[in-house]
Amino acid sequence: MTLLSVAAESSITRRAQREGWRSRPAKRRGGGHEWLVASMPETTRVAIQIAEAKACAAQLEKRQAAEARREELLQHRARAMATLTAKERARAEAKATVYRAWLDYEKECGLGRTEALASFCAIYNNGGAGLAVTGDVLAVVRHVSPNTIRSIGQRLMEDGLGGLAGVYGRHRVGTGRIDAQPEVREFVLGAIYEFPHIKVLGRDGLHAAVQARFRGRQDIAVPAARTLQLWLQRWKDENKQVWQRVNDPDAYRSRYQFAMGTSAHHVDRPNFRWEMDSTPGDLLLADGKRHTIVGCIDVYGRMPKLLVSRSSSAAAVCSLLHRCLLDWGVPDGDDGVVTDNGSDYVSARMETTLTALDIIHTTAPPFTPQHKPHIERFFRTMLHGIVELLPGYSGHNVAQAQAIRNRVSFAQRLYPKRGENAGTVELRLTPEQLQETLDRWCEDVYAMSPHPSLDGRTPYEVYAAWDGPITRIADEAALAVLLLPLADGDGGWRTVLKKGVHVGGHQYIHAALGEYAGQRVLVRMDEADIRYAYIFAGDERTYICRAMDAKLPEASIADVARGTKRVQANYVKEKTAEMRKAARKMNVRTMPQEILTAAAEHAAEVRAQAVQPATPSVLYTTPALMEAGKAARAGDAPVVDMNESQQADMALGARIAAQAQRPKRFQDRLAELGPAERWKEWELLDARKKAGGTLTPDEASWHAMYPTGSEGLGFWITKHGLPEHMRRRVHG
Repeated sequence: MTLLSVAAESSITRRAQREGWRSRPAKRRGGGHEWLVASMPETTRVAIQIAEAKACAAQLEKRQAAEARREELLQHRARAMATLTAKERARAEAKATVYRAWLDYEKECGLGRTEALASFCAIYNNGGAGLAVTGDVLAVVRHVSPNTIRSIGQRLMEDGLGGLAGVYGRHRVGTGRIDAQPEVREFVLGAIYEFPHIKVLGRDGLHAAVQARFRGRQDIAVPAARTLQLWLQRWKDENKQVWQRVNDPDAYRSRYQFAMGTSAHHVDRPNFRWEMDSTPGDLLLADGKRHTIVGCIDVYGRMPKLLVSRSSSAAAVCSLLHRCLLDWGVPDGDDGVVTDNGSDYVSARMETTLTALDIIHTTAPPFTPQHKPHIERFFRTMLHGIVELLPGYSGHNVAQAQAIRNRVSFAQRLYPKRGENAGTVELRLTPEQLQETLDRWCEDVYAMSPHPSLDGRTPYEVYAAWDGPITRIADEAALAVLLLPLADGDGGWRTVLKKGVHVGGHQYIHAALGEYAGQRVLVRMDEADIRYAYIFAGDERTYICRAMDAKLPEASIADVARGTKRVQANYVKEKTAEMRKAARKMNVRTMPQEILTAAAEHAAEVRAQAVQPATPSVLYTTPALMEAGKAARAGDAPVVDMNESQQADMALGARIAAQAQRPKRFQDRLAELGPAERWKEWELLDARKKAGGTLTPDEASWHAMYPTGSEGLGFWITKHGLPEHMRRRVHG
């Protein structure tokens, strides 16, 4: 009855008799019938199947919720045991031992449960003679009562061994002020995600935020500040890696993020993968400023190279890249040069240089140092090694920097006569001296030290053992030109004008530019000699010329102008001749006739396929036309010779003029008829259709719809009786 949504069994019985269900007497208390589902109508069977599916789904959901609850309890017990102190664990194990002793005593004493429990407590409180307990247990659990034993058993069953510690598992999981209110729990979690360093107490603390959010909510019990503190600490202990990921992503990557394998497993030869990055030097140099160290490492043999620069700029990166290309060769692997997406590494100068050299440039996503781990580890080795031993070391963080300042301040107080030099052992390095020191350290110390990732070999030994080919650039001068900085503005691109190429107030000219008037070219400048500009074509590869500043004394504008005009004239003449030859070959002068012929053919196809609507024309006349008509019919009016087409048009005009008004549309005419007249109109249309006549679209649509409406159906039943389909519906 429940499945069929029927309240009374009598309703089922009547329905079964009416629909002919098969049944048999029910073999249950109270009698009744059992109905065969296969004999029921399809709609009933489908309803029963749907109801059974819903019941099964509800039962499955309930069972899954119970399993999830059970799993949550098991995990809670495991976490509780893992976080117990030694004292709490001893307390829990002692209580568990007492409960096991009670179970053993209950089996052996032969008394009823109440009497056995009272007897056990009396024996235990008098020293535990004959019970399976030791002195350590008696020292922890000094006194028991029947309620104590029952409480221990209940806690052990619900929360496991961790529930006996006295701290963890005191309440069931999820029943606290925070866990039992999902809205409060979500708010707290969202707050610590957005503000990881927020304090619980204080006027701007987390507890104040919870009070403000749920102020006036009668259905929300705001937890106390101490409750919030304890819950937050427990959540952090149970979700250490999640909390570390939110609070300190770098520490999360260092401590918890899995790093199985190595990113260098596919690097099988030198120059397969280079990694580049920049880092502050943590050194105060002679100019009193911190400089940046730009680094590059060949992952195959961990060979490094460093460059000291005032800042990490595209010029510094390209300068280091120049040194690496000359000393190591060209990175020709699938990874190429791996960098981050900083502006100095994805600059137009860097991109055009690597593109011109056919070197793959791989950029790591933002804030993902794990994509270039080898240069990151090398920097750590360098900064925590040689850098800490150099004069001017300023510390890697705020705490170290403060400690160094404190030592200097103490030395100044201890030796006041030495003034600012108190505590200073050596003078600070200049950038050139720091560069020389780092070069020597890379070549003589790091390259000669065994590396754990190289099976204990040194980088020098790895490269010395390589006997395969190394791709190198033979023309160092050409490489120097490719590494020149781009002209300022618009990524180095300029348009060749009639007076040359303009860069920063300078006008650069050359006869070879005559072919490129109006085109975009790439301009490279030598910062040490701005008298010349190196011009490349739009493909960034094709070299055009080394243009000269027009203001230079040796620049002969007249000679350049003549050369430029000559080159330009030859270029234009050559291209024009090519176009003239193409025009003659393709005979393009017939193009207008071809266009008109193609258009006429297309128009004819459109007209042949189009169906012109039979719309009547409307007679148009004016007083002037009427007077002109009188003149045309006068005896002395000129006789106009008309062809057949014109005569047909005149006849059509006469017929239209004879009409008093435009014929009414079919639908408008139907609206003016009464019900009986409309039925008569339908019979006429029906007779015309049966006789093979054609109906207009409006007539055909109305002829099909009218008999289905109440008006047409009534006339049909009156004249022909009940339709066949309605007769089956009533008597079937």
